[in-house]
Amino acid sequence: MSRLARILTLILMSLTSALPWTELYAQDISKQKNAINRLETEIKNIDKQLESNRKQQKTNTAELSLLRKKTESQKKLITEIESQIKGYETLIKNKEAEIVILENRIDTMKTRFSRLIRESYKIRDSKVWFLYIIASNSINEGYRRWKYLQNLSVSLKDKTEEIKAKQNEVETEKQEADRLRKSAEESRKKLIAEYETLKKAEKESENTVRKLTAKEKELRNQIAQKRRETEKLNKEIERILAEAVKEANSPKQETSKINYKLSGEFESNKGKLPWPVENGVVIDKFGQHYHPVFKNIKLPYNNGINISAPQGAQARCVFDGIVKNILIIPGYNQCVLIQHGEYYTFYCKLRQVSIKPGQQIKAGQVIGITDEEDGNSVLHFEIWKGTAKQNPELWLR
Repeated sequence: MSRLARILTLILMSLTSALPWTELYAQDISKQKNAINRLETEIKNIDKQLESNRKQQKTNTAELSLLRKKTESQKKLITEIESQIKGYETLIKNKEAEIVILENRIDTMKTRFSRLIRESYKIRDSKVWFLYIIASNSINEGYRRWKYLQNLSVSLKDKTEEIKAKQNEVETEKQEADRLRKSAEESRKKLIAEYETLKKAEKESENTVRKLTAKEKELRNQIAQKRRETEKLNKEIERILAEAVKEANSPKQETSKINYKLSGEFESNKGKLPWPVENGVVIDKFGQHYHPVFKNIKLPYNNGINISAPQGAQARCVFDGIVKNILIIPGYNQCVLIQHGEYYTFYCKLRQVSIKPGQQIKAGQVIGITDEEDGNSVLHFEIWKGTAKQNPELWLR
């Protein structure tokens, strides 16, 4: 292999090895765009619910939860935009490096091309070609000289086309680098705007906290009432589930045996289950928490999550199963328990139910309409494995 060929091979290898990194960063940019779109949609949904809440002219903890969720989403959005800008900057650097490699390759090709031009210039006259061939000492040597001259002509044409192609490639890469710079600049402008929105959301949260603090006595009474309602709900759910598990494990009850195939399918969908309401925002998380304003007040243990949704939102089943029970609990209105093998999902705060006990139900099927609470629809949602409570946020997609 000639020195020129080795140089060209090394340059080509360098160029090829740079491409996977460029593709990798491009994939990251694509993921960040998806995350940004998702967060922007979430913030829009929160704004709609806040607007609905404000029309009721009520300042409540649900409003504070929505504002804090908006602030949290806004911070995540800012982080994603910052990462996107870094990704653009990395891609731009990669493009600039690729352009340098291509330009170096063009320089090398031009050097080789110049050499070919000089050689072809020496034998530019067809008579010279003819004399060069017939001056051969043998037929084989003459044939080799003829092939050399023929290849020289083809090489000149090929090199001309190759140089043009590489120059076009350089121009394309420069245009792409310019496009990435513009995208990065747009992201920077967006970032500044999002910082302003974040400041506004944080200020709204502070104002809401002040208003709620002024209503301490009223809120403490509401918390006490909520504690009684939650404790009653928790006891009732635990009782129903204990009975269901006992019945399923009874050797006399063949019809109630657990469908372990369905259980396995449900379990394999952890983190992939659809949300029970569209455009929902979690305002009360799973587990034990303190009041968002009065930090010394411990709230009742939440066996599930509370999801705020637009008014009149439809509650939908998250997985195939069978309707086990429908009951009414004060403070939670109508509640529906659905069995999925050894797993159970529980849907509360429904003002209207469109199914009945014993009914087979499919994922996505409407269970009922959510009740209205402080200007918004709120669904209380739980997931259980037998009598073991689960964090629904870990199961939902």
